[in-house]
Amino acid sequence: MANQLGEYITHIPAGETPLSSDVFLIRGESRWYLFDVGRNQESLDAILALDGEKTVILSHLHRDHMANLEKIPYDTLYVGDLTAERLHIGAAVTAPMEIRDGVHLEIRPCPSPHSGGSLILTVNGEYTLLGDLCYTRPSADPAVVDAMLAALSQVSTRWFVLSHGAGECAVEKEAFLAYWRQAFEEYLEK
Repeated sequence: MANQLGEYITHIPAGETPLSSDVFLIRGESRWYLFDVGRNQESLDAILALDGEKTVILSHLHRDHMANLEKIPYDTLYVGDLTAERLHIGAAVTAPMEIRDGVHLEIRPCPSPHSGGSLILTVNGEYTLLGDLCYTRPSADPAVVDAMLAALSQVSTRWFVLSHGAGECAVEKEAFLAYWRQAFEEYLEK
């Protein structure tokens, strides 16, 4: 079931069967901006119901975030460098970029222990959509974790939003950073 996140963002929560990421639909003046497209039917139906042109921004190269891409019409696709390299699709975002279309979007690459080539999206300086940026695995490189947290501390935003229902939908930036710094320190000490 879709819900609103701020004035411009429709949020479709993640699903379990099949595993599907959260999907965010952002209404600009001239087009829709989709942050991840998910894998489930609910996300697909919501995307197909949108009128007008669509720009897709994929957070990273995992099927639960991008499987519906094969089934939807879109005009522009922004991806991280690893996604561009492996799939040979989309425009690789290798440095921060801005889009102004009635909303102010900032797309930027960000180091991640979860998946190389990750992108994050800040909407109107209020919400930053992170995809699976902070989800980690036992082989997490502490230098990557440090680089990610340093990069996130530089983002001008009020709220961070993770995919897959990780706690609250939106968490205040400073509380988020404090939590993840402590969680990664404990994780890396083990």
